Amino acid sequence: LGGLPSGPDSGRILLVTVSNVVHPMTVDVLTQIMSGYGTLEKINIFTKHGKTQCLIQFASQESAADALDGLQGQNVYTNCNTLHIIYSNLDDITVHHNNERSHDFTSPNLPSQAPADSSSRPAAPSGLTPQQQSAAAANPLLSLAASLNLPLSAIGTLQGMDALQRAELQRLAGGGGGGGIG
Repeated sequence: LGGLPSGPDSGRILLVTVSNVVHPMTVDVLTQIMSGYGTLEKINIFTKHGKTQCLIQFASQESAADALDGLQGQNVYTNCNTLHIIYSNLDDITVHHNNERSHDFTSPNLPSQAPADSSSRPAAPSGLTPQQQSAAAANPLLSLAASLNLPLSAIGTLQGMDALQRAELQRLAGGGGGGGIG
């Protein structure tokens, strides 16, 4: 793919350029995809030169390397939202707000100040108690299990799947039509 930047050969921050974007990229979607490779510290999603890009900061270089190796060239959804990943030359990502475009997992109390387009944020599944809804909003696997009417014991099975398989499962269940992985 022409025009993609090049970067260093290692690091704990990945620069992800998303091509063929059909569905919005959100912190929830990226967390679902990236967290299987290691501890996430920060995510920042932005548009540069008309391209959707994401900075993903892992706790370790090994986790970043595993994510790059496992996800390079993969589609988040069937035939779309293709990930092109390189190492960033940044040493740290600055995050000012925790919302669907940025999140600092090391500072969970940052203000949200949701961007104007907050309509794409998926709602917590209905039929849950307020405590369960809060937990589902914070835990994509719990949200996915609830949206598919699976028992909580199924979360272990969902954890065993890779993020792309979970995304496909969500899409097939009718929940992947717009906002991302629940």
